[in-house]
Amino acid sequence: MLGDNSSFLLNGVLTTVGLTILGFVGSLLIGTIVAVFRVSPITPLRVVGTVYVEFFRNVPLLTLLILIVFGLPDIGLLIPLFWCGVLGLCWRGRRSSARPYGRASTRSASASRRRRGRWGCRSVRSCG
Repeated sequence: MLGDNSSFLLNGVLTTVGLTILGFVGSLLIGTIVAVFRVSPITPLRVVGTVYVEFFRNVPLLTLLILIVFGLPDIGLLIPLFWCGVLGLCWRGRRSSARPYGRASTRSASASRRRRGRWGCRSVRSCG
């Protein structure tokens, strides 16, 4: 029984691994961009990043997949199911990864500012 279905099982494993890798890489890249928006000194970028993360914070992955798979064809965008899954995973992951990246960058900047203030330096370069 397993021998008859081994090609289907292998295809399923390869599809799952492909979705995982592409979803992770896509969410990492886009999440980093959204995090940069959130800590940007440019107010419109900061607002866009914050609104995006706050709006999509609690939207379940299944809801996103349903919107992508059934909603995009209604507006004329036909995407294969594999790429709909990648898009859903990227969309879900990027809003989740933007918050920790943004927090880490602001914490490191705060530590840098504290270090400059404690040593009385005007810039990080002059403190060595």
